[in-house]
Amino acid sequence: LQERVAQSEALAQLGQMATVGAHENRTPLGSSVMAARQLASGTLPGEDRDLVLNILKDESQRLNEALTNFLAYSRPRPLKLERADLNALAADVARIIAGDGSSGTRIETAFDQKLAPFRFDQDQIRQVAWNIALNAIQALDGKGSVLVSTGRREGFAYLRVDDDGPGITLAARDDLFQPFRTTKTHGTGLGLAIADRIVRAHGGRIEVESAPERGASFTVLIPTAQG
Repeated sequence: LQERVAQSEALAQLGQMATVGAHENRTPLGSSVMAARQLASGTLPGEDRDLVLNILKDESQRLNEALTNFLAYSRPRPLKLERADLNALAADVARIIAGDGSSGTRIETAFDQKLAPFRFDQDQIRQVAWNIALNAIQALDGKGSVLVSTGRREGFAYLRVDDDGPGITLAARDDLFQPFRTTKTHGTGLGLAIADRIVRAHGGRIEVESAPERGASFTVLIPTAQG
């Protein structure tokens, strides 16, 4: 009975992945194909060419992000634990977000200079930080500020992302780390589910503090004593 229940749940999730994947990929793929055809026709006026090129770039990036999330969720990689600097990782993520400049959101940082390097999977924790910071940027919609910080608790190092956006409702918080749950107009709803899985694999956890119209705070806690 347990095996049948597990199999039914797995098949239901597979069906959900297929539905969300088809929905999310159809629009950017269709837009990319249309843009490529217009460029290949050679009939586009010069003033329209840049617009179509931007559409092709944006939709290709959106398609790539969706596929990357699906692969990350369906085939989680084993941890590659190496001594790394969480401050440097957080600084890289903040710099990339601030360097984009298109969001209009102010990016601030505050790093614990006494936080020593420790063993964690640098690539996967970078993905966690990126997914959470990107959520904060999108929630702000070009306004407000995001603070990326690091620090220490007993036995843990943490990376924290605070924003002064609209916050998260109590109802939405219940499903925050569930796959395929999103309040965005587009998106796979896998970003936070992937982040939660990666952090749990490290033996850590993600804490969330938020209230409507009072912003949100995500704290990624990673044990500093990894085997």
